[in-house]
Amino acid sequence: MCELARQYDVDTMTSQTPADLAFEQQALENYLREPALGETRLPQLQAALGDARNTAEHGDALWLATLGYLIVIEMLGGTVARPSTPFTSRSKSTESFVAGCQEFAARAVTPKDARALYGLRCALAHEYGLLSASASVRHAFELNRAGALVVHPLKDWEQVTDPADPSKKTWPNPTKQNVTKINVIAVWDFVEELVQNVRNEFAAGNVRIAPGNDAMQLINFGQYLIY
Repeated sequence: MCELARQYDVDTMTSQTPADLAFEQQALENYLREPALGETRLPQLQAALGDARNTAEHGDALWLATLGYLIVIEMLGGTVARPSTPFTSRSKSTESFVAGCQEFAARAVTPKDARALYGLRCALAHEYGLLSASASVRHAFELNRAGALVVHPLKDWEQVTDPADPSKKTWPNPTKQNVTKINVIAVWDFVEELVQNVRNEFAAGNVRIAPGNDAMQLINFGQYLIY
């Protein structure tokens, strides 16, 4: 276990009373539970998952469905953790997303895969497009319904010297060699498996609240009413 993970585990376990731990586990149970049919108070996680699932199953809005599933990854990464998590820093959305992709994943996802999926999340959420706008790492995406979860480009999309000013760098137009391919069906399946795995791990006692989160926050903001 790395030192940061050990420190997080020791600090949280030793500073909590049994009542504190019980309150935390109740907050997580409320957040991770599957509501009964017709229930009007939905956990935030189930609301996002249900909307993504319904869009994927009953329409052709591939971008909306995929964005919904990608949001679920980030939500989980910012909310749940293993007791001795190696993902101790989650203050940035990138960090929460990578933790969400890797910590409870039912299948292996590399850090490079996770960053590509995060780039797609940003492209869809901020621009509703397929070009990520990060300052340092950019992706040009192609969505499909077959193949691997992520197929990385033959050549990374990189900055080049600006012809108008050799002292500066600029982003050229992406080519086919720069395209990152994402299988949206694989994304949907991956997230469905991820949520189920988190729920199974919680039932086995292997889930705690993620660093930077707390039980009261989860209770106050982790559910909403529908009418």
